[in-house]
Amino acid sequence: MPVSGFTTSGGWFHSEPSRKLFLLLEAEAKLREWMGASERGEKAKPQTQELTYAELRADLLKHYAETQHKSLKTKKDGTPYLFPLTALVNFFNGCRVNDINRDTASAFVTDRRAANKCNNTINNSLRLLIRMFSLAQDDGKLTVAPKFELLKEKSRQGFLPPEAFQPRQSRCLKAKRKMMNRASYRYRIPWSRYSLA
Repeated sequence: MPVSGFTTSGGWFHSEPSRKLFLLLEAEAKLREWMGASERGEKAKPQTQELTYAELRADLLKHYAETQHKSLKTKKDGTPYLFPLTALVNFFNGCRVNDINRDTASAFVTDRRAANKCNNTINNSLRLLIRMFSLAQDDGKLTVAPKFELLKEKSRQGFLPPEAFQPRQSRCLKAKRKMMNRASYRYRIPWSRYSLA
């Protein structure tokens, strides 16, 4: 297919394109398509087709172990786990990363609400999902990640007024005195070692 156009000096040219030019034009068109998809928040499919949720989860656990994150726990058999991950594993296990998007996140939220979980609990799981995708981006496994919106959480409201707090405090102090009396009698600990503050 012949190619026509203007030169930089303003002249007109007409020539038969080479195979290299066809490949270049095809690559530019593909790049423009990927850039447009990236701006729309879509994932670049060639890089993520084989990537699975299990790999993202393994990377997250590895990262938490390396950074010695306090929320990382260990089961009796030595397996590391994060409590909010359990719900994600039950829902997303076996999924490819390309299949995880806002629609599947909405389905996850619906599933958790059906299990009578509050927004705070659901958000804990969503935060881990967001962290998995951000780690995958940092590692170069993903170019872009879907945006997951957190749910509105109920904040704790109010404090005990002084008239309600005083009786509770006095009950606690009485219980503490009884416990210290027993300990001092049993173990012969002098009262000077105690503090009621």
